[in-house]
Amino acid sequence: MASQINKEKRKPSTKTSKLYDETYTKFKSHFDENNPQKTYDSLSQLTYTRGSNGTPQKYSQGAIMNIMSAFLFYLKKDSDINSDKINIFSAFITLHLNSIKSDRISKNRTKKGSVRKAVIKEGSFEFDKYEASLNDYIKNNSGRVAYKYWVIGCLYILTVPRRVMDYALMKVAKTLKDTSDITFNYFVLSNNTFVFNQYKTVYAYGQEKIKCPPKLAKILKDFISRDNIHNGDKMFNNEMYVNRAVKDIFGTSVNKLRKAHNIKFFGGKSSQEIFEHARMMGHSVITGITQYLD
Repeated sequence: MASQINKEKRKPSTKTSKLYDETYTKFKSHFDENNPQKTYDSLSQLTYTRGSNGTPQKYSQGAIMNIMSAFLFYLKKDSDINSDKINIFSAFITLHLNSIKSDRISKNRTKKGSVRKAVIKEGSFEFDKYEASLNDYIKNNSGRVAYKYWVIGCLYILTVPRRVMDYALMKVAKTLKDTSDITFNYFVLSNNTFVFNQYKTVYAYGQEKIKCPPKLAKILKDFISRDNIHNGDKMFNNEMYVNRAVKDIFGTSVNKLRKAHNIKFFGGKSSQEIFEHARMMGHSVITGITQYLD
């Protein structure tokens, strides 16, 4: 009988763990929680020496990418530092790492080579055309199903577009008191607020309460009244129904809609704005940049 393979992860030796701790302590001394740029610049200026008599040398761009990623990993495990400050720093350095990555790709680009396009490229995934598609759809289609599809489309244009599950699990609630079942999300009529209990990154952000824009709130309330939806009722059938509506109106997927929205939003934004925006979309900063911008 073949012996079983031990699948447990190997723990680092005491010597290695001590080296990790010492390195993190050294890096942490450069961390300014109120100034991400200062932290990044300080870490980027770190030097190393080869041998006991070597002269200090600067790290390569690739090494800087690894340093920043490793530092962020250990920073997130540090209970002494405010998690929001860490997330803002995460947004900041992720943008810089993508910039470095794009520069390296550009330098290695060949005529025949196929590489991913620059992070933000003018004209790619234009969000404006999706806005136009939504307006055209309601003008050219009628009936109960088309109207319901259009309402779903409004959720992806008039506010930050979230994943399909977030809306498929949405119920109507008269007040916040009616949102006690945390296995669902809610649109609260009394204060025009979305309450998200179930979404992919709930482990990171917890329950999210997001104000619904006035124009969208009116559309949703009209829909709830016309479709005779009551307190505690689901607003939409299931994930397949939401996906079908998006495909029918925009001719694309929810992922591409989210990507288009991110590209339009990210230009010239601060790391604080990027972090807050990621929370509203229900994904991490890393996902927002690497999956929806690359």
